[in-house]
Amino acid sequence: MTQEQALAALEQLTKEKKVFKNSMAYRTAKTAIEQPGVLVICGGNVGSGRYAGSKSWQEQTATILRLVGVVYARTNISPKGGKAGDRITVISL
Repeated sequence: MTQEQALAALEQLTKEKKVFKNSMAYRTAKTAIEQPGVLVICGGNVGSGRYAGSKSWQEQTATILRLVGVVYARTNISPKGGKAGDRITVISL
């Protein structure tokens, strides 16, 4: 599978209403396909002050990449394994 075919398969998922283009998981999956071999951020801190928290969209991104048919690896670079350290990379298309 080439990069263009993977991006076309990702676009087909949006046409079938299985994935929304404005979701963070879609943006992360698209970036990972466009830059294979590069760690892409899949989590972070959200909110501020009293309403601060952590969010991870690594599972949703992995599901999208699985539907497209690419081989990926999930990692966490945080020393304590927090959500802000979630990363994903495409190994092969």
